[in-house]
Amino acid sequence: MNNVYSPLDINMDGVIHYTGTNNDRDIILQTIGGVVPTATRVQQWP
Repeated sequence: MNNVYSPLDINMDGVIHYTGTNNDRDIILQTIGGVVPTATRVQQWP
């Protein structure tokens, strides 16, 4: 059993995906408000 959380696993499914379905990259881009990977967000995301 692994009790270590990776900050890269945004959707907390236990797997880090950058492409494909259910990937962590899409959640990050939605949080900053768009599809531009270089966009920034001023507030901290919990």
